[in-house]
Amino acid sequence: MKILIAGSSGFIGKSLVERLLKNGFQVDALARNPDSLGEIKNPNFKIETGDVCDPASLYKLEGEWDACVNAAGLMGKFGVTRDQLRAVNVDGPQTLYRFCLERGVKHFIHLSTVGVAGPSDEKFRDEDFPCNPSNDYEISKRDGEKAVLDLHRPEACRVGVVRVGFTYGPGDLHKLSLFRAINGGKFFLIGKGDALLQPIYIDDLTDGFVKLIKRRPEGAAVFNMCGGEAVSWKEFTATLAGLIGKKLPAIHIPLSVAKGAATVFEGAGKIFGFNPILTHSRISLTTQSYTYNIDRAREAFGFNPETGFREGLEKTVNWYSSRRLI
Repeated sequence: MKILIAGSSGFIGKSLVERLLKNGFQVDALARNPDSLGEIKNPNFKIETGDVCDPASLYKLEGEWDACVNAAGLMGKFGVTRDQLRAVNVDGPQTLYRFCLERGVKHFIHLSTVGVAGPSDEKFRDEDFPCNPSNDYEISKRDGEKAVLDLHRPEACRVGVVRVGFTYGPGDLHKLSLFRAINGGKFFLIGKGDALLQPIYIDDLTDGFVKLIKRRPEGAAVFNMCGGEAVSWKEFTATLAGLIGKKLPAIHIPLSVAKGAATVFEGAGKIFGFNPILTHSRISLTTQSYTYNIDRAREAFGFNPETGFREGLEKTVNWYSSRRLI
């Protein structure tokens, strides 16, 4: 099978490229920054320069594909506007799906986030739970997956939406700041630290995508793809600290104090043009539970995350350490 992957220079996209090639697929990688993929050497691999926000760049592509994975997306970082988020996360997927329809692609897989369902209040929400996004990023991802599902033409190109959980592993530079903060003794838990997360190791996630591409379930469907176990932020970060050879500070920051500080930091960041060390979105991530049911993916295509969070963290710490990143 030949696969087109948009957003292939990102952490998940690049990891998926490598996994697909390992499994014997032909892969065309669509990226705005092709240089980041230069170290991948494989006769079944080709790099294409393009942008899901630029239809003209897509229609310059030559080739035929059995499936397309849209891993392109814009994160909700401080200073990113709603319009910027919507251009990439809402308009981009529609442009790419229309392109796939015209080129005869039979299967379109769109990456979303479990965050579109909102905090789970320690309950494992399934894909049918009404969406309740809590910030501009999650709203844009919700609207993006809805837009693609509204365009769905099952007789021409099936759609699968994958809501990805908290993903980590070797190659991830987005969460490097968390590892560095813990290594430097600068990470403090907010509140009790009992909020739950459901981390998924990158190899488990990409293995799930391979199974989804091979099975190609009928009809439009949304799938949660998270880790197989839920863990509190206190246990997760304490385990990470131990693997690095550190201990978490005994002091916890009260939630009310953290929210007040975030307001000050965000205000100063807007005025002086810097990225604040504490924001309301970061507080929400670590003080609210995000846990989701993955039975639908298990039953539809055999999704089976096997890596425990301690094992995954150990592999990730070793990767960072070997490159002197922490």
